[in-house]
Amino acid sequence: MFYQRVKELILGKEPEQVQQLFTLRDQLQVQEIVGERSFKVRERMAVIFNFVRILICFVIVLFSSFLAGNDKPFIWQQHFDTREQVVFVGFSYAFLLLLLNIWNFRNKKRTTERFYLVSALLDLLCFLLIASSFRLGVQWQPILFLFMLTTLMSVLVLNIRHCFVYVVCVFVATMCYFLGVARLQFASFSEFVEHFQGAISKLPSDWLAITIVILAAAAVLFLLGFLANTARDNDIRAKLNRNYYAKSKQLNAAIITEMPNGLIVVNEKAEVIAINQKIREIFKVADTQMPKMLHQLDTSLVEYFRNWKEKKYQDHHQIKIANEEFTATFTPIYLTGYYPLAMISLENIEVSYRRVRETRLASLGRLSAGIAHEIRNPLGTIQAANEILGELEEDNPDIQKLCKKIAINSERINAIIRDILAMFDNRAQTYQVLVLQDFLQETIENSKTDKYLEVVDISLNTEATDDYRVHFDPGHLSQIIHNLLLNSLKHSGQSLEELKIAVITRLSGNGRYIFLDIEDNGRGVDLEQAEHIFEPFYSSRKGIGLGLYLVREMALANQATIAYVPKDNGETGARFRITMEVHND
Repeated sequence: MFYQRVKELILGKEPEQVQQLFTLRDQLQVQEIVGERSFKVRERMAVIFNFVRILICFVIVLFSSFLAGNDKPFIWQQHFDTREQVVFVGFSYAFLLLLLNIWNFRNKKRTTERFYLVSALLDLLCFLLIASSFRLGVQWQPILFLFMLTTLMSVLVLNIRHCFVYVVCVFVATMCYFLGVARLQFASFSEFVEHFQGAISKLPSDWLAITIVILAAAAVLFLLGFLANTARDNDIRAKLNRNYYAKSKQLNAAIITEMPNGLIVVNEKAEVIAINQKIREIFKVADTQMPKMLHQLDTSLVEYFRNWKEKKYQDHHQIKIANEEFTATFTPIYLTGYYPLAMISLENIEVSYRRVRETRLASLGRLSAGIAHEIRNPLGTIQAANEILGELEEDNPDIQKLCKKIAINSERINAIIRDILAMFDNRAQTYQVLVLQDFLQETIENSKTDKYLEVVDISLNTEATDDYRVHFDPGHLSQIIHNLLLNSLKHSGQSLEELKIAVITRLSGNGRYIFLDIEDNGRGVDLEQAEHIFEPFYSSRKGIGLGLYLVREMALANQATIAYVPKDNGETGARFRITMEVHND
């Protein structure tokens, strides 16, 4: 548990919020992401390392008496000449480093690479001043170990460019220390010059070897920093690639799963390689099971598959599965280094016919709208001529009777034209986020103003979708509900006092959709007629047959669907279901 917490602190914890998918095609974008994540990792490391530096500084100050070669280890147990200087330098360094960390915490957005370099140089200066404050003597190993530890922490945090600058500073500081310049202990400038000239003149014979060793150590230090940066960036790139390919695999699986057609991938031996969710639904295959051979799903598929391999051309076949007919289509799949695979696509014939029928109906509707527009002009002329004729022959009852019939039927034709043109109204749609419960309640209250609907018992039940929202044109949704209420009133076969209409909302199993059901206690719709009730000009009773077609067109314009759903358990009455997607903020 402790290890996990430390790992999360250093490497960071994966965010739990929803993330945006991105591609790795743009190398500039990848480089930017790698730089940002590398900076965040080094930022967390710098926070930890700075507190470790402060702790090391306190250890050095606490045991400075031991490092100075005295008998008693703790600083308060024995006094030595430079004790005040060590304490001053140590606590000043800790105070400055603490201020830097506080500034970094309060200015997260303005943290730059220079912060890490300043921290490293401040650490180097502290070690130089403390080491010059006493003679190390035989106790040089601890101070050297701590110095190597802090320099290693510095190069792990710095980027490559600043790492080079820091290593140069370490080399210069080390050279100055060995020359004795750092051991002057606050000497004057003239004494500094004299001491430096004397140190140069007294260089030992092996000074060149010492310089090479220090230079080699500096080179190794820079190499460690370079390798640390490279390894960190490569690790981030590897994680990005793993995450990208994992998300791509998940995305491809989601696309295949959500496809409306059933998909089966098989090899040349008719062994099943993969299936999608639709195939599991068609053949009733459990999620934990995976068929091994194609004949385990359907024996006719094996025969069609072999014929397709021999003929080498596409041949559509019809398969009947569980009282439903499907079209089987075979498509080759080529993967480098593997024998060709085949993808079998099963499409429900009824769904395909419905799609074709909807396309034809849409074309027919547009044609009807054009014809209706052309009829309106001569119809206006007929109505005007009829009015003039009626005025001229006011005393002729036979002519008046004929004029009245012409006026009634002309108005009926004009009403049909208005309904057709209303279906293709080009007004701009005003989509809004609607609280469904409040909107339905207001719509039903407004519908009560109709002289027939005001006496009908209309109930509302939205307990399953309290406070749920949908994205819909309020004018369209209001007209859809009103038309369905009038449809129940006209075709239920019940009197106004006996008719009961219920408006009920339900939530789908996956929580993505809201079902808005409008049902009554009337005679219902025959199953043979249910397939055609949304077609234009179809009416089993008196009427022009455009009401439900107009309702369907408005639903489709708002990315919703409407269907006739028979009631459960043999109950009488009609039920129309509008399926809308839940709006998520």
